[in-house]
Amino acid sequence: MAQVKVTVLYYSATGTNYPMAIAAQQAAEQEDAEVRLRKVRELAPDSAIDANPAWRAHADATRDVLEVTGDDMDWADAYTDPKVFAAGGNPYGVSATTDPEHPQVSPEVLQALGHMTRRVVHVAQQLRTGRAQ
Repeated sequence: MAQVKVTVLYYSATGTNYPMAIAAQQAAEQEDAEVRLRKVRELAPDSAIDANPAWRAHADATRDVLEVTGDDMDWADAYTDPKVFAAGGNPYGVSATTDPEHPQVSPEVLQALGHMTRRVVHVAQQLRTGRAQ
């Protein structure tokens, strides 16, 4: 069977959501999916980004991550957006990625995200073979 194609798209100003996108990418790759990691185009002006050192650092660190296009969405059999997952669009009871006191993504959220992404790949595989239920 041909590989399932998954686009992982994300937006992260200061880098908090980026580890979730990487976790989704890795989970899909563990299921032998072909994956495109893509960021949403930044709309903020450089002056706003420069005013926040964490934002500037993350923008510079992910400069080589390609921006998502319509072609990436057309190419994919499935896509996942970790922020939708983190905002409550998930079946695992995780409704926030961070709290103001601890801005890192918890291991539990990353684990649940990996599970969700593997499920996305499995459903896409079933749809491709006509066996989805």
